[in-house]
Amino acid sequence: MNEDYWSDVTVYNVCFRTEDNRLINKMLIFPTSYNESTVKESIEKSFFKLKKIELIEEFQEALLLSL
Repeated sequence: MNEDYWSDVTVYNVCFRTEDNRLINKMLIFPTSYNESTVKESIEKSFFKLKKIELIEEFQEALLLSL
């Protein structure tokens, strides 16, 4: 496999609560170099009206096609 075309990533199952008390579940993809605290920081910066992160769970490693 030619590594020029693929990036190693980790898929996370993330659950968070919004300010209006909705519970949101997402599958998010991050570089394998990210640890749980880096993932948490990224989520806090990227989602608006975030009240609390309920769960960050590593789901699986994967390959992402690099274009």
